[in-house]
Amino acid sequence: MKKLVSILLAILCVMSLTVASFAAGNLYDYRQDLTWTLENGTLTISGEGEMADKNDGEDWTQGYAADIKKIVITDGITRIGKNAFGRTLFYVYDHPINWNCENLEEVQIAEGVESIGEGAFGSATSLKTVYIPSTMKEIEVDAFGDCTAIKDVYFNGTPEQWAALKLKIADNNDCLVDAEIHFPGEDDENEKVGKVNSVSIGDISINYKASAKIDCNINADAGVKYTVKYSSSNTSVATVDSNGNVKATGTGNATITCTVTDEYGNTVSDTCNVNVSYAWWQWIIVIVLFGWIWY
Repeated sequence: MKKLVSILLAILCVMSLTVASFAAGNLYDYRQDLTWTLENGTLTISGEGEMADKNDGEDWTQGYAADIKKIVITDGITRIGKNAFGRTLFYVYDHPINWNCENLEEVQIAEGVESIGEGAFGSATSLKTVYIPSTMKEIEVDAFGDCTAIKDVYFNGTPEQWAALKLKIADNNDCLVDAEIHFPGEDDENEKVGKVNSVSIGDISINYKASAKIDCNINADAGVKYTVKYSSSNTSVATVDSNGNVKATGTGNATITCTVTDEYGNTVSDTCNVNVSYAWWQWIIVIVLFGWIWY
């Protein structure tokens, strides 16, 4: 019984020593000049240089591992230390105490970080999303060991750079390698639900001063928004408004262009010929009634 009480008191002492620092939102790695800040479930680590390796029995999260849902490694840090956020197992009076980032869901690593140490995020079984910089050169064994929930990896580089990095990813990181890899700009393309494919308009023959509407057939993928614009090559023969209504203003020929632009910038177009001539009774006006002067 006394031994059990001693164990409980030891745990309470560790927790009481850490509450003050976390209550203020800040932690400090006592072995180097790095700042650890935990706010609303996000642990942000900032500073310059390499993060030290974590020794057996150390818990840099000071017992708050289960509260961490997101880790942000900022610009300036060049290496994530061994076992930095992996499972921590230590003993109090020969009794194992196990602290783990069991609720960690996302890791964001800024440009400048070049390596991730052995077991750095090991056994973070809720980790789903990882952001890896193009500066990454090496990921050591078990860095993401047993992170079986990883679904998406966002690599801030090219597919060729990722292929080169894969050669430097050590064993027991299959969860990372087998995830869906995303590259810059790729998601913008994925968000596009389709595009406008084609447009066609037919030729028109009308009499002078008559009107007609262009028959415009647009082929676009479902859900895609687009705009339609018309223009005339010869407004002294035919004009066209924004709705495709053609007005014959003189005899002769004009070319109408229909341009369709979708919400993603894809453009298709087609043209039609508008032939304008006099009706028989208009010829009478022009010839007999001197319409060529006034009509």
